[in-house]
Amino acid sequence: MKPGTPPLQSTRLLDQLRERIRYMHYSLSTEKVYQYWVRFFIRWHGRDGQMKHPRTMGAPEIEAVLTMLATERKVSTSTHNQALSALLFLYREVLKLARLLYGTGMRLMEGIRARVKDMDFDRHVNIVLEAKGIRTVQELLGHSHVSTTMIYTHVLKVAAGGTASPLDALSSLV
Repeated sequence: MKPGTPPLQSTRLLDQLRERIRYMHYSLSTEKVYQYWVRFFIRWHGRDGQMKHPRTMGAPEIEAVLTMLATERKVSTSTHNQALSALLFLYREVLKLARLLYGTGMRLMEGIRARVKDMDFDRHVNIVLEAKGIRTVQELLGHSHVSTTMIYTHVLKVAAGGTASPLDALSSLV
């Protein structure tokens, strides 16, 4: 979701999906197809009688439905991509996964795997389940020696309390 995008007015998920699609000027056929795939995703995971909201589902559920489409239903590549695009739109534009990713520095799959139970909304904290090791951080930062990385991460830990996220400014505008 881009800065300046108005908040959703609807309370029901499919109405929110429709509202965001129309705001972004997608075609009517895209709107219908995206609604179909989001409804299919929810119903497929609710086939045991327990409906779940997409906000409580993540990568395993998305992978499961996409795998089923490819292996059991043997849908074409374009149909498979269409379902994936609809789910990505849902998680990025409607459920605001992109804002979560930007604000926390998570990768896309980390964000998709994140669950509501991993978030502490009162303290604005997400619980890290699989953190990267110091060597991985060293490689990502391009440091030749681990001591440089250790100093860098120590300084970050000390200064992190006073570091403001660009998203902090957005919350004051809303």
